[in-house]
Amino acid sequence: MGGWYVGQRIVCVDNGFLDFSDAPELTEGSIYTVVEILPKKRGFFGLRIKEVEAKEKYHAFDERRFQPLTEAARDPRQSSDLSVARAPPARGPAGAP
Repeated sequence: MGGWYVGQRIVCVDNGFLDFSDAPELTEGSIYTVVEILPKKRGFFGLRIKEVEAKEKYHAFDERRFQPLTEAARDPRQSSDLSVARAPPARGPAGAP
């Protein structure tokens, strides 16, 4: 994957089982901030994230658990459906000018 950078906002896409029972939990769909990128282990970078406190056995999460946050993901009101995006603003009660 790669392309990560410190300060980047990322979204969790996999909060599955971790190797350590005392590892911090991730919440799928939650947004996190990259604070450190650790060298590749087993072919993948490790990402330390601001919102999760590091523990003795925990160093970082596998990069495959995240995707970069996009503008559309930040605002669920955004839509790729142009018919919705171009709809005129709502008016007052029916019959009102």
